[in-house]
Amino acid sequence: MRLNEASSSLFDETRVEGSRERPASSCKDLMHSSTEPLKSGQYWMDPNGGHSGDAIAVHCNFEQGGQTCVHANADHQSSPVQQHSTQCASDSHDSKFNYTAHASQLRYLQMSSEGASQAVTYHCDGQTPTQHTSQHVQMVGSAGTIFRHADANSDMDTPCELCESTTSCCSNIESVKPVEDGCQSNTKPSKTVFQLRSNQPHQLPVTDLAVASSSQRPSFGFELGPVCFH
Repeated sequence: MRLNEASSSLFDETRVEGSRERPASSCKDLMHSSTEPLKSGQYWMDPNGGHSGDAIAVHCNFEQGGQTCVHANADHQSSPVQQHSTQCASDSHDSKFNYTAHASQLRYLQMSSEGASQAVTYHCDGQTPTQHTSQHVQMVGSAGTIFRHADANSDMDTPCELCESTTSCCSNIESVKPVEDGCQSNTKPSKTVFQLRSNQPHQLPVTDLAVASSSQRPSFGFELGPVCFH
C-alpha cells in the first residue's frame, strides 16, 4: 500500500498540466501525456526544462498534431502602411522583431522540433506600381536565412546590404510562393500572404522584413503570424 501511495505521489509531482506551475516542454509533449482530449488554446510551456518560473505562455494547436505557437510581442505583430526610415521594417538594429518567448526558450523549441511555420502578410500602398511589389519583399529568418518571393529577381539586393546584418545573413535563400498575392503589381492597396514552412526549425521565426527597391523610404505595412513548431 505504501509503495502504491509513493508511486501515486511521485506521479502527481511529475505530472505536467500545461499550467504555470506544471508546464510541459511542448504542446506535443502535453498532448501525449494527457489521458483526455485537449482543447486548443493557451497553455504554459518550459522548453528548456529549467525552473517553472521561466515558463512561457503559448498557443497549443492540438488539431494540427500539437503545434507549439509563439506570438510576436504586441508592438511587433503588425504595422499599418506607412513610410519607413530605412528599407527594413525594424527601422533600426535595436528593434528587430521580438517574441513572447525569450531566446533560450525559443532555442530549445527549435532544437526539439522537426519543423516550423509562420505566416507573414505584406501590405502595399498601391501608389508605386514598379516598386514595393511583393517580389521586392524579403524576410530574414532567425538563422540568417532569407525568404523571398519565388518570382523575385535573382540579382536583387538582399537584406545583408539593406540591413547591414551579421555575416551569417544570406547564407541561405529560400523561395516562397505566396498563398495570396494582391501586391504583385501594387496598382491598388492590397496584401500578399507568405506561408513560410521549413523542416529546419532554426530558420524561424522571422526577425525582420525588408523591401528591396530604389526608394530609400518605402511605404508598406506588415502582419506577423505566430511561429509554430511541430
